[in-house]
Amino acid sequence: MTLSNGGNVTGVERRFGRLTLGLMGGAGTGSTQINQPNSKITSDSWHLGLYMSQPLGSRVFMDMAGFYGESENEIKRTQVLPTGTVSGRGKMLSQEFLLQAGLGAQLASSRSPWSIVPSARIAYAGVHQNSATEERAGSLGVRSNAKWNSTALSRTGLDVSREGRIGRVPTRMSANAAWVHDFAVDPRKLGVRWIGEQGSTWTISSGRRAADALKLGVSLEIGLGDRRTLRLYGEQEFQQNAKISRGGVTFTIGF
Repeated sequence: MTLSNGGNVTGVERRFGRLTLGLMGGAGTGSTQINQPNSKITSDSWHLGLYMSQPLGSRVFMDMAGFYGESENEIKRTQVLPTGTVSGRGKMLSQEFLLQAGLGAQLASSRSPWSIVPSARIAYAGVHQNSATEERAGSLGVRSNAKWNSTALSRTGLDVSREGRIGRVPTRMSANAAWVHDFAVDPRKLGVRWIGEQGSTWTISSGRRAADALKLGVSLEIGLGDRRTLRLYGEQEFQQNAKISRGGVTFTIGF
Protein backbone atom coordinates (compact mmCIF):
# COMPACT_ATOMS: atom_id res chain seq x y z
CA MET A 1 0.00 0.00 0.00
CA THR A 2 1.00 3.64 -0.48
CA LEU A 3 0.27 6.41 2.04
CA SER A 4 0.32 10.17 1.43
CA ASN A 5 -0.66 12.99 3.78
CA GLY A 6 -0.72 16.78 3.67
CA GLY A 7 -2.13 19.71 5.58
CA ASN A 8 -1.38 22.92 7.44
CA VAL A 9 -0.91 24.03 11.03
CA THR A 10 -1.52 27.62 12.19
CA GLY A 11 -0.60 28.83 15.64
CA VAL A 12 -0.16 31.89 17.82
CA GLU A 13 1.86 32.17 21.03
CA ARG A 14 2.50 34.79 23.67
CA ARG A 15 4.89 35.22 26.56
CA PHE A 16 3.78 36.10 30.08
CA GLY A 17 7.05 36.81 31.84
CA ARG A 18 9.10 33.62 31.41
CA LEU A 19 6.03 31.50 30.63
CA THR A 20 5.17 30.88 26.97
CA LEU A 21 1.61 29.85 26.03
CA GLY A 22 0.49 28.83 22.56
CA LEU A 23 -2.64 27.85 20.63
CA MET A 24 -2.51 25.73 17.49
CA GLY A 25 -5.01 24.52 14.93
CA GLY A 26 -4.53 22.20 12.00
CA ALA A 27 -6.41 20.61 9.13
CA GLY A 28 -5.29 17.99 6.67
CA THR A 29 -6.15 15.17 4.35
CA GLY A 30 -4.57 11.80 3.71
CA SER A 31 -5.04 8.78 1.50
CA THR A 32 -4.02 5.12 1.59
CA GLN A 33 -3.97 3.38 -1.79
CA ILE A 34 -4.19 -0.38 -1.32
CA ASN A 35 -2.72 -2.86 -3.79
CA GLN A 36 -6.15 -3.88 -5.02
CA PRO A 37 -8.16 -2.31 -7.88
CA ASN A 38 -10.08 0.76 -6.69
CA SER A 39 -9.45 0.11 -2.98
CA LYS A 40 -8.63 3.26 -1.04
CA ILE A 41 -8.99 4.97 2.34
CA THR A 42 -9.34 8.77 2.46
CA SER A 43 -9.21 10.77 5.69
CA ASP A 44 -10.04 14.44 6.37
CA SER A 45 -9.20 15.72 9.84
CA TRP A 46 -8.88 18.78 12.06
CA HIS A 47 -7.08 19.29 15.39
CA LEU A 48 -6.84 21.99 18.09
CA GLY A 49 -4.16 22.17 20.74
CA LEU A 50 -2.64 24.14 23.60
CA TYR A 51 1.00 24.11 24.69
CA MET A 52 3.22 25.81 27.25
CA SER A 53 6.92 26.14 28.05
CA GLN A 54 8.29 27.21 31.42
CA PRO A 55 11.95 27.65 32.43
CA LEU A 56 12.86 25.83 35.64
CA GLY A 57 16.23 27.53 35.96
CA SER A 58 18.89 29.17 33.83
CA ARG A 59 19.33 26.04 31.68
CA VAL A 60 16.42 23.61 32.16
CA PHE A 61 12.87 24.07 30.85
CA MET A 62 9.61 22.10 30.99
CA ASP A 63 6.97 21.91 28.28
CA MET A 64 3.46 20.46 28.13
CA ALA A 65 0.92 20.07 25.32
CA GLY A 66 -2.58 18.76 24.75
CA PHE A 67 -4.40 18.17 21.45
CA TYR A 68 -7.86 17.01 20.38
CA GLY A 69 -9.21 16.37 16.90
CA GLU A 70 -11.66 14.47 14.75
CA SER A 71 -11.30 12.60 11.49
CA GLU A 72 -13.75 11.44 8.82
CA ASN A 73 -12.52 8.32 7.06
CA GLU A 74 -14.03 7.00 3.84
CA ILE A 75 -13.19 3.39 2.98
CA LYS A 76 -13.63 2.16 -0.58
CA ARG A 77 -13.18 -1.61 -1.03
CA THR A 78 -13.38 -3.78 -4.14
CA GLN A 79 -14.20 -7.49 -3.95
CA VAL A 80 -13.34 -9.64 -6.96
CA LEU A 81 -15.86 -12.49 -7.32
CA PRO A 82 -16.39 -15.17 -9.98
CA THR A 83 -19.49 -13.23 -11.07
CA GLY A 84 -17.69 -9.88 -11.29
CA THR A 85 -16.58 -7.13 -8.92
CA VAL A 86 -18.46 -5.53 -6.04
CA SER A 87 -17.42 -2.06 -4.85
CA GLY A 88 -18.43 -1.12 -1.32
CA ARG A 89 -18.05 2.20 0.45
CA GLY A 90 -18.31 3.10 4.11
CA LYS A 91 -17.59 6.03 6.42
CA MET A 92 -16.04 5.88 9.87
CA LEU A 93 -15.68 8.84 12.24
CA SER A 94 -12.92 8.93 14.84
CA GLN A 95 -11.99 11.15 17.77
CA GLU A 96 -8.33 11.59 18.72
CA PHE A 97 -6.37 13.17 21.56
CA LEU A 98 -2.78 13.46 22.74
CA LEU A 99 -1.19 14.63 26.02
CA GLN A 100 2.55 15.29 26.22
CA ALA A 101 5.05 16.47 28.83
CA GLY A 102 8.79 16.84 28.64
CA LEU A 103 12.04 18.36 29.91
CA GLY A 104 14.94 19.92 28.03
CA ALA A 105 18.18 21.75 28.71
CA GLN A 106 20.22 24.38 26.85
CA LEU A 107 23.90 23.35 26.94
CA ALA A 108 25.35 26.26 24.92
CA SER A 109 26.15 29.56 26.53
CA SER A 110 23.88 32.55 25.94
CA ARG A 111 26.63 34.36 23.99
CA SER A 112 27.30 31.45 21.63
CA PRO A 113 25.78 31.31 18.12
CA TRP A 114 25.16 27.62 18.79
CA SER A 115 22.15 26.01 20.46
CA ILE A 116 22.48 22.47 21.83
CA VAL A 117 19.31 21.08 23.44
CA PRO A 118 18.88 17.48 24.61
CA SER A 119 15.30 16.65 25.58
CA ALA A 120 13.10 13.82 26.79
CA ARG A 121 9.31 13.64 26.42
CA ILE A 122 6.52 11.19 27.08
CA ALA A 123 3.08 11.22 25.45
CA TYR A 124 -0.23 9.40 25.80
CA ALA A 125 -2.50 9.22 22.77
CA GLY A 126 -5.93 7.73 22.21
CA VAL A 127 -8.22 7.14 19.23
CA HIS A 128 -11.92 6.18 19.33
CA GLN A 129 -13.30 4.70 16.11
CA ASN A 130 -17.07 4.77 15.68
CA SER A 131 -18.90 1.81 14.20
CA ALA A 132 -19.26 1.77 10.41
CA THR A 133 -21.44 0.07 7.79
CA GLU A 134 -20.26 -0.68 4.27
CA GLU A 135 -22.81 0.29 1.64
CA ARG A 136 -23.30 -0.57 -2.05
CA ALA A 137 -22.02 -4.13 -1.48
CA GLY A 138 -25.35 -5.76 -0.63
CA SER A 139 -25.16 -8.74 1.70
CA LEU A 140 -21.36 -8.86 1.19
CA GLY A 141 -20.97 -5.53 2.94
CA VAL A 142 -19.29 -5.41 6.33
CA ARG A 143 -20.31 -3.82 9.62
CA SER A 144 -17.55 -2.98 12.11
CA ASN A 145 -17.79 -2.47 15.85
CA ALA A 146 -16.74 0.69 17.64
CA LYS A 147 -13.21 0.49 19.01
CA TRP A 148 -10.98 2.36 21.45
CA ASN A 149 -7.17 2.28 20.96
CA SER A 150 -4.49 3.99 23.02
CA THR A 151 -0.72 4.08 23.21
CA ALA A 152 2.13 5.64 25.20
CA LEU A 153 5.23 7.02 23.50
CA SER A 154 8.62 8.27 24.67
CA ARG A 155 10.93 10.55 22.68
CA THR A 156 14.59 11.20 23.48
CA GLY A 157 16.33 13.63 21.17
CA LEU A 158 19.05 16.16 20.50
CA ASP A 159 18.58 19.44 18.59
CA VAL A 160 21.64 21.38 17.38
CA SER A 161 21.42 24.71 15.57
CA ARG A 162 23.64 27.62 14.64
CA GLU A 163 22.77 31.21 13.82
CA GLY A 164 24.62 32.95 11.00
CA ARG A 165 24.23 34.96 7.84
CA ILE A 166 24.14 34.35 4.12
CA GLY A 167 25.28 37.72 2.80
CA ARG A 168 23.17 40.16 4.79
CA VAL A 169 20.33 37.72 5.41
CA PRO A 170 20.16 36.22 8.93
CA THR A 171 19.84 32.43 8.93
CA ARG A 172 19.55 29.57 11.37
CA MET A 173 20.60 26.06 10.34
CA SER A 174 19.42 23.14 12.48
CA ALA A 175 19.77 19.38 12.70
CA ASN A 176 18.01 16.98 15.03
CA ALA A 177 17.97 13.31 15.89
CA ALA A 178 15.44 11.47 18.05
CA TRP A 179 14.63 7.96 19.18
CA VAL A 180 10.91 7.25 19.62
CA HIS A 181 9.67 4.19 21.52
CA ASP A 182 6.08 2.90 21.37
CA PHE A 183 5.00 1.02 24.51
CA ALA A 184 1.86 -0.50 22.92
CA VAL A 185 2.76 -2.25 19.66
CA ASP A 186 0.54 -5.31 19.90
CA PRO A 187 -1.79 -5.90 16.92
CA ARG A 188 -5.00 -3.85 16.87
CA LYS A 189 -8.15 -5.99 16.71
CA LEU A 190 -11.62 -5.12 15.43
CA GLY A 191 -14.86 -7.11 15.40
CA VAL A 192 -16.73 -7.23 12.06
CA ARG A 193 -19.66 -9.16 10.54
CA TRP A 194 -21.42 -9.61 7.19
CA ILE A 195 -24.53 -7.50 6.64
CA GLY A 196 -26.34 -10.44 5.06
CA GLU A 197 -25.63 -12.95 7.81
CA GLN A 198 -26.52 -11.92 11.34
CA GLY A 199 -24.54 -13.38 14.21
CA SER A 200 -21.44 -14.30 12.17
CA THR A 201 -18.96 -11.97 13.89
CA TRP A 202 -15.24 -12.47 13.51
CA THR A 203 -12.11 -10.50 14.37
CA ILE A 204 -9.62 -8.88 12.03
CA SER A 205 -6.19 -7.90 13.28
CA SER A 206 -3.41 -5.59 12.16
CA GLY A 207 0.22 -6.58 12.18
CA ARG A 208 2.51 -5.86 15.08
CA ARG A 209 3.91 -2.33 14.76
CA ALA A 210 7.57 -1.42 15.10
CA ALA A 211 8.36 -0.48 18.70
CA ASP A 212 11.23 1.86 17.87
CA ALA A 213 11.88 4.54 15.29
CA LEU A 214 14.85 6.76 14.49
CA LYS A 215 14.06 10.27 13.24
CA LEU A 216 16.63 12.51 11.53
CA GLY A 217 15.82 16.02 10.39
CA VAL A 218 17.34 19.24 9.04
CA SER A 219 15.93 22.74 8.63
CA LEU A 220 16.89 26.19 7.41
CA GLU A 221 15.34 29.41 8.75
CA ILE A 222 15.69 32.62 6.75
CA GLY A 223 14.95 36.09 8.08
CA LEU A 224 12.73 38.00 5.65
CA GLY A 225 12.59 41.27 7.49
CA ASP A 226 11.35 42.59 10.78
CA ARG A 227 9.87 39.61 12.71
CA ARG A 228 9.24 37.52 9.60
CA THR A 229 10.84 34.12 9.19
CA LEU A 230 10.64 31.42 6.53
CA ARG A 231 11.58 27.88 7.59
CA LEU A 232 12.16 24.90 5.30
CA TYR A 233 12.46 21.48 6.87
CA GLY A 234 12.73 17.81 6.01
CA GLU A 235 12.68 14.65 8.12
CA GLN A 236 13.39 10.99 7.53
CA GLU A 237 11.98 8.33 9.87
CA PHE A 238 13.39 4.81 9.93
CA GLN A 239 11.39 1.89 11.34
CA GLN A 240 11.99 -1.83 11.25
CA ASN A 241 9.91 -2.42 8.12
CA ALA A 242 9.19 1.09 6.88
CA LYS A 243 10.76 4.39 5.89
CA ILE A 244 8.74 7.62 6.12
CA SER A 245 9.67 10.99 4.60
CA ARG A 246 8.25 14.32 5.71
CA GLY A 247 8.81 17.92 4.67
CA GLY A 248 7.21 21.32 4.85
CA VAL A 249 7.38 25.10 4.97
CA THR A 250 6.66 27.32 7.99
CA PHE A 251 6.11 31.08 7.82
CA THR A 252 6.27 33.01 11.10
CA ILE A 253 5.12 36.59 11.75
CA GLY A 254 5.93 38.36 15.03
CA PHE A 255 3.53 40.88 16.56
